[in-house]
Amino acid sequence: QIPLAKLINLSTRAPIRGGANDVIAGFIITGAGAQKVLLRGWGLEVGVDPNLCLHKYPSGEQITCNANCQDNSQWAEIAALPSHLQVADSTQDACLLLGLPVGAYTAILSSDGIKGLGLVGVDAVD
Repeated sequence: QIPLAKLINLSTRAPIRGGANDVIAGFIITGAGAQKVLLRGWGLEVGVDPNLCLHKYPSGEQITCNANCQDNSQWAEIAALPSHLQVADSTQDACLLLGLPVGAYTAILSSDGIKGLGLVGVDAVD
């Protein structure tokens, strides 16, 4: 039996302009149980220093933030992910590895440095 096709990644490149003009990626998890996801934020121009925050939608409740993958308490697990999910050993990338319950979420990518192009990605891990 052939497994059903499924989406495993969504990413968007956009200018980070600050405040209400930061990059926002919304996603929904359906079904039962939890889905492990890897959220990543990259700065695509010199001086852009990504800061990635995850919020519950529609309440806006902040779940967690990260501005440096290597400062993430799960860095060892993140670094050991399969090759298609590899995160560079860069202090400029932001990432979150979370098991999220069913619901709607927004990942907000801002910059702690200059404003400029950024990329936010959402990957299904398992």
